[in-house]
Amino acid sequence: MKIKMVIIKGINLILIGLLSLLGFTGCVKEPVDEYGTPHADYSVKGSAVNKTTEKPIEEILVGL
Repeated sequence: MKIKMVIIKGINLILIGLLSLLGFTGCVKEPVDEYGTPHADYSVKGSAVNKTTEKPIEEILVGL
């Protein structure tokens, strides 16, 4: 019974070591776009105006 627990713990340590090595090396590369991967470039244009005077608001920062 005790020998089985030692073997199981040893196998668990080996698996943890392998998974940690493979997990960290798998995250190093940048993702590569493959053929047929959809992508889009967006451009938003417009102006910010005062509601009552209809004049543009100077030096306003708008975020999306």
